[in-house]
Amino acid sequence: MLGSLSVNAAARTVQVNGSNVALPGREYDLQPEIGAPVPGEQLGFYTAGTLLVGLGPAQADAAVRAAFAGKPAETAEGGWISVVVPVASAETVTGAVRAALPISVLWQRVGLTWLVLLVAAAAALLVGIGTARRLARMITDPMEGLTRASLALGGGDFFVRTHPSGLPEIDQAYAALNVTAERLGELVRRERHLSAQT
Repeated sequence: MLGSLSVNAAARTVQVNGSNVALPGREYDLQPEIGAPVPGEQLGFYTAGTLLVGLGPAQADAAVRAAFAGKPAETAEGGWISVVVPVASAETVTGAVRAALPISVLWQRVGLTWLVLLVAAAAALLVGIGTARRLARMITDPMEGLTRASLALGGGDFFVRTHPSGLPEIDQAYAALNVTAERLGELVRRERHLSAQT
């Protein structure tokens, strides 16, 4: 936040960073409230193209001159980015408030914001990868169990059985394999029993 500014229309004063300034005998439409000053930032009140109170260039820069034309302005020059808004009374611009920040501070803040976003994106990516791996294991582990049981059955182990996995589709395949193993085992026992009798 840049400095502190308040306009008291009834008392016809402006207070910028704790300094009171009397205004001409008009009431002002602007009554902003801005927080405490931050080192390296500037907040100033201009009248007639000259800094009246606060911090900033002693003489009006291009942005302040544009504000006296009645339009808010912003500039980035001399290592500073500044925003200036006109102060009007009875539709006549009688002053301007200029807030400025060093461009280097702005870039530091932008860089910090990007760093926070990158860290958040990396954390989200890691959570996504972890969740995907867990879900993949929930599917692949039961499928690998089904594969092992099928290979054992194909190798002649008719006593192989699978246990429910919690996934309905895979549990249906498990049940079918268990029934197949039981029937094949029964069929082989009968065949052996018949072979033994002859």
